[in-house]
Amino acid sequence: MTAESMLSISEVSKSFGATRALDDVSLTFPRSSVTALLGENGSGKSTLIKILAGVHAPDPGRAALRVRQTEVALPLSPARAHALGLRFLHQDLGLMGEATVADNIGLYSGYLSRALTPLRPGRERRRAALLLERFEVHASPDDYVSDLSLSDQTMVAIARAFEDENDDASRVLVLDEPTAALPGDEVDRVFGAVRRARDAGAAVILVSHRLEEVLQIADRVAVLRDGRLVRERPVAGLGVGDLVEMMIGKDLAEHESTPKAVGESNEPIVVGRGLYGRRLAGVDVEIRPGEVLGIGGLVGSGRSELTRILGGAQRPRRGTLKVGGRPRSYVAPHAAVADGIVTVPQNRRRDGVLLDLTVRENLTLGDLRSLTRWSMIDRARERAEARTLIEQFDIRPRALEFPVRLLSGGNQQKVAIARAVRLRPRVLVLDEPTQGVDVGARREVAGIIRRLKADGMAIVLGTSDGDELLDLADRALILDRGRTRRVFGPGELTPSRLAHATAGVEGYSA
Repeated sequence: MTAESMLSISEVSKSFGATRALDDVSLTFPRSSVTALLGENGSGKSTLIKILAGVHAPDPGRAALRVRQTEVALPLSPARAHALGLRFLHQDLGLMGEATVADNIGLYSGYLSRALTPLRPGRERRRAALLLERFEVHASPDDYVSDLSLSDQTMVAIARAFEDENDDASRVLVLDEPTAALPGDEVDRVFGAVRRARDAGAAVILVSHRLEEVLQIADRVAVLRDGRLVRERPVAGLGVGDLVEMMIGKDLAEHESTPKAVGESNEPIVVGRGLYGRRLAGVDVEIRPGEVLGIGGLVGSGRSELTRILGGAQRPRRGTLKVGGRPRSYVAPHAAVADGIVTVPQNRRRDGVLLDLTVRENLTLGDLRSLTRWSMIDRARERAEARTLIEQFDIRPRALEFPVRLLSGGNQQKVAIARAVRLRPRVLVLDEPTQGVDVGARREVAGIIRRLKADGMAIVLGTSDGDELLDLADRALILDRGRTRRVFGPGELTPSRLAHATAGVEGYSA
């Protein structure tokens, strides 16, 4: 570790069961520098950040951490990481929607009042007002965070991370996709704050998939692949293509040589034109039977919003939606279901399954009318249908009355998909269907998608997982800050094309 280093880690590994998320990673983050931590989804970036934040403990062994020349015992706790001067902006922002902006700042950075003394709201509001003014955030200290736009929420979280600029010289700032939800003019504000912190002596760790922005702001890059550090070097002399190659690997040409070939599909079932929402800005989409339409993009791209609009959970602010050639304006998901469009939402525990009910109840709850006779549910028929779905989707344990709360994440997801398929949709909309499930469950979900496609169902696959898009999508729509970045037709999607499109690179067509 050199005298200029602010933070270093050595020989850090982390396993989750049989999965090795980090494998003997050693890295140094110098003072007065911005280091971009790059890698595809699943490369280990988030795991490393969570170890630094005190959320995960590294595997027992030789893992070591030094902060400002001082060796620090691992694992950290979140409070210990904060005391050491590590500040984090996570992808989920970590804001409390039902608290005011001033309270969100005070709870993170500590209130100005001393212990056992009354809180002085006026002082807290003045501090928050100065911080909001410094970052040109269009909000009041008394505003509830839930009432702010996504961009303003992001700016509040960023301002909070940079709260005490006088301490920048002793800070390590870890920013995970800080610009994902921001339009271009607000990106400049964030980068201005990053440069000021760097020039004051802070070490900044930046995680971003926007490779053009990485080249604009970073001094150094460190690239993880499959949990290992594969490259660490200065940014000078690098282009976007170099970064893509480092992230994907030297075997890129081999992957590019056999793009997926798919024949022409039938006429579209669903056609959307000029769709606008909170994030979406004029997106066109067509969904055809017997194919998988992949919708990709980073956090804040509008990917999930598009799936909500297609599934009837959100009305577009502008644009037209036609199903079977007929104009539609859904006000709730049940209206889309009536047209044969069924959604499995992203947050399965909150929106996809009812945790306090059994497997049987979850599987059949979507449509009890077909099981009802003389206002009574035919329980024998219900059990038979549920048993068939359990076998068909390999839900384990194969127990009708097993509480869904106790199932693994993968089996909960299979319950959600099975319930949706029981409604016999023409279009099945899946938003992050394999998020948070293990490798085996991912394979099983992929097999279900292929089987449903072979039966003629149209599948909309919204996912942030590039490998999933490459493996399953026949066509792909890549979004960036609410707009269509690229549309890939049958046989056109390859790893480097996807990486360039997701990174928001203009003019790439190779």
